[in-house]
Amino acid sequence: MGHNLAIVVGINEYERLNKLKYARHDALTVKTLLEERGEVSGTLLFTDNSEPIDGKPTRATHTNLRDLLISMFEVPFLHPEDNLWFFFSGHGLRYDQQDYLLPLDANPRDIDGTGITIDFITKRLSKSGAGNIVLILDACRNAKTGGKGVGELGEEAKERVREKGLISIFACRPDEESWEEDALQQGIFTYALANALQEHRCSTVRQINSYLRTEVPALAMRYGKPAQTPWLVAEPIEKADLILVPKNTKEADLDKLKSAALRQEIEENFAVALELWNRVNIAAEGQDREFYAAFERIQRKLQRQLLEVERQQKQENERLEAEQREKDRLEAEQREKNRLEAEQREKDRLEAEQREKNRLEAEQRERNLLAVKSRRVELKKPLEVQDQEQNGKNQLEPCLECGGVGRHAFYCPLRENATSQLRGAGLIRQVEALFARTQPEKRTRSISAGDIPSDISRKTSEPCPSCGRVGKHDFFCAVKE
Repeated sequence: MGHNLAIVVGINEYERLNKLKYARHDALTVKTLLEERGEVSGTLLFTDNSEPIDGKPTRATHTNLRDLLISMFEVPFLHPEDNLWFFFSGHGLRYDQQDYLLPLDANPRDIDGTGITIDFITKRLSKSGAGNIVLILDACRNAKTGGKGVGELGEEAKERVREKGLISIFACRPDEESWEEDALQQGIFTYALANALQEHRCSTVRQINSYLRTEVPALAMRYGKPAQTPWLVAEPIEKADLILVPKNTKEADLDKLKSAALRQEIEENFAVALELWNRVNIAAEGQDREFYAAFERIQRKLQRQLLEVERQQKQENERLEAEQREKDRLEAEQREKNRLEAEQREKDRLEAEQREKNRLEAEQRERNLLAVKSRRVELKKPLEVQDQEQNGKNQLEPCLECGGVGRHAFYCPLRENATSQLRGAGLIRQVEALFARTQPEKRTRSISAGDIPSDISRKTSEPCPSCGRVGKHDFFCAVKE
């Protein structure tokens, strides 16, 4: 047997908004119905003047309602087989693209600060842990014009409850009004809901919705009200066959629920199938034999499915590991390739530098060889040619002794030592050779300064009669000799 809980809110005496007549009475009616038919083990009632529960205030103010939703639904406390009901009868409107339920002290100039969004409510209720959360909203009432009127509540709320998987029943469509009727002393929607649960013994979501969609428009027409059409949001659609009121359950209801469970089992939606079979067992008060067989069958399928998932996960992990190893191998190969290319580039650079160095050294050796060869040629020239070339080089250079220009190093009057003058000019050997020829008897004697004519250093402008050379050099003239 499930542990069912209900939160019921009904507000008449709004502090800053138009007052309502029968919202509080609607809340009391739903509370009684759920306790009698819905097998609700606990009900929290919030109205204009409700009594505290365990010392905690239950007036339907903004603070009290938010405190309840925050503190009570911090951690799950219900189970998948449990039902959680939330009923609200009062003002609601759409503001800044969000749907709001308005508590007792709501301020129309501060809707976002004093109203409570349906999105916040559904998020908190979803933390309860209950397998089914039933949201019943009779809040399509205009907070500004009085009575129950058009608030365009529902479009955003529809999306929120669909996201959370809640079962939601709205008193009218977003473009319609929800009406109160003095003859009934109730709202039309709540009056029809009470008849569905009591007189017509509706047990499933689909049955309740079917009755409301027929009876509410008929009541509105009967009492001269504009159209009012309740609408249901239940996803997945199998939730429409859930048994919400076990005491109203009929054998046909169980058969429909079993069929829905089998469809989910065939489609391998095992979690939904188990939930539906649990509902069957609760409705049958634990006496349905098919439930136990189905439970064991689904458990085995779940085990196989789990093993298959683990196998696929293992294969996927192995594939990812193989891909990672291949990636690592390719990266290692690329790094090795880059290293070899870098080494080859460095090797090529060093070889190029060595070749350039060798080329420069070869050029230097070639220049040295040419210099040696040139030097050897110079050494092989006759002394006379060397002297002439040397004198030719100095022809235009001033004499270091006297400053005179021309070939006169041998004849420079400033030379103190004639022997050093002859040797320095490279002519001493010629003098010795000539002296040996002219005075054979003196060949064994070396030439000295005294053997050189005294007028050899005198300058003259007369050319030599033998060779045409300018200067007194008869003693040394090679043509004359």
